[in-house]
Amino acid sequence: MATTVTGFLGVIISGIYVYKHFHSLTSLLSLLRIILASLIIYIIARSFSTSGIFLIGFYLGILAIYFVLLFVFREIRKEDIQVAKDILAGLRKRRK
Repeated sequence: MATTVTGFLGVIISGIYVYKHFHSLTSLLSLLRIILASLIIYIIARSFSTSGIFLIGFYLGILAIYFVLLFVFREIRKEDIQVAKDILAGLRKRRK
């Protein structure tokens, strides 16, 4: 319980900081979509019990489902995917 309260307090403080410096917060609709996607993932995660090496695959699978949900809910757009690809391409060039 203490972790949840502390995490929530951190969110509030971060929101105040972002609002003071950028005069912007996320929209209520966006927040509701993210919460809905998170609840769906929570239900999936609680519905299956796995351990060992399968746990890694399970987590990767629900992470993929989460991104698909965010894309379906229009929280991740094609432009966001392109930005991520550009960042990864830039990181690859740095390694060479």
